[in-house]
This record gives sequence, C-alpha cells and structure tokens, in this order.
Amino acid sequence: MNFLSNTLIKLTHYHDHTLFDREVVSIFESGSPCVIVSTHTSSLDGAFLNYILNKYGYIRNVYFLTKIEVFKNKVLSYILKKNKYIPLDRNSPQKDTLNICNEILNGGNIIALSPVGKRTDNYDGITIKRGGVHIAYKAQVPLIPIAIAGAMKLKFFHIFKRQVLSVYFGKPIFLKRNITNPKELKQYEETINIEILKQLSELHSFAINSKQETEINPDIMYSSNIFSEFFKYLLSITIGRWLKVMN
Repeated sequence: MNFLSNTLIKLTHYHDHTLFDREVVSIFESGSPCVIVSTHTSSLDGAFLNYILNKYGYIRNVYFLTKIEVFKNKVLSYILKKNKYIPLDRNSPQKDTLNICNEILNGGNIIALSPVGKRTDNYDGITIKRGGVHIAYKAQVPLIPIAIAGAMKLKFFHIFKRQVLSVYFGKPIFLKRNITNPKELKQYEETINIEILKQLSELHSFAINSKQETEINPDIMYSSNIFSEFFKYLLSITIGRWLKVMN
C-alpha cells in the first residue's frame, strides 16, 4: 500500500523544497521516538509525511492518529489500519488510545497527528487540541511541528502538470518531566500548545510563500515534470547504446 501511495505522489507532485531543522535531523538519525504535530491541509498529509521521511532515508514506522469518523467505512477502515492509522475520538480520548500511543513510542516509533482537528489554510485565531502534547509528555519524547504545503488537491491531470510539494520541519520542543499536579500539567500543556501553534503558523506561511529550494541533501534532484524525467531516461539509454557502439 505504501508503494502505491508513494508512486501516486511521485506521479502527481514534485518537490519545491524540504527544510529540516538540524535538531530534527539528529532525532531522526538517532532513531529516537517523537510526536510530529502537523498542519492539516489535505487528507493525504500522512502519506506525504511518510513519503518525505522515506525519501530522505529516515525509514521509520510512522503511526497516524486520525479522527474516528473516517473508520466507519469498513473497507476504508481496513486500508487505514493496514497503513498504521489509529482511530481517535477527539471529543473523548480513550485511555486505550493513549496506552497504544505510549507503547508505540516506547518501541522507538513515531506518532503523527494534526492538533488543529480540521483541514484549514488559515492559522490565525484558531485553537488546537492538547492531545499531541499529552501523548508526548506521557512518553517523554520531543514534539516536532511541521508544515506541509501543496497537498490540498489531487486530480488525474496533475500527472501532466505536477503540483509543488513543500515540507518544513520546525524546531523540536523538549518537555519538562515530573509535573505531578494535574492543574499545573494542564497549564503547562496549554503553554506548549501556544508554542506549537506559533511554529505551525510561521512554518505554514513560510512553506506556501517561499520559492527557494533548500534541501538537506543537495545530491537529490527533483524534476518538475514527468515528461522531462521520461526524456532524460530515453536520452541516457541512447547515449549508453551510442557509447557501446563506439567501443
């Protein structure tokens, strides 16, 4: 299933740029668990995130917390669960869900979610849920804010004119330990939420407005059109055969 989604992304999108914070790189390279809190502009955000991490060699198990309503369809529910999506009731988070998340993180994996709770392209004056902070605090793992831009729509004609995909990783947030007072913990989580929202807003604005290509690996090149890739492929075969004949 990952192969199919990755192929679809390659056919319909190309990278404008991906920007990693250096501390984020250290977390990914060390294989440490973390909770990724993302902007939410598309139902394909999870697939794009998985694609980006694999593209840069950070092959990790990423589990996505998704609203429970999308699991009502049995076929879709089966597909989502096979691709490591976990149902979440945002109005009444279950202790079982929190325990599952804790086990996943203790196993060295990544959990990703959108604290916004709905698809939006405007982060001014909105509130976000504390679930991501609470999960990260319980497991004592860092939070990583990210913004994904360019994933709003996916249509067949994008194969012929591919969409720009930009992914920006913010600065990781490392949480305090041993806050025993529930009221104090709630206040602390709300403070962290303010920092998350601030980063998400800045990252989102930067991702959709920036044109400069900034990649962590300058050796990776992204073509802007599928036909140009096909032309390069044919050209390489032609040159290879020509050199063979000359020799």
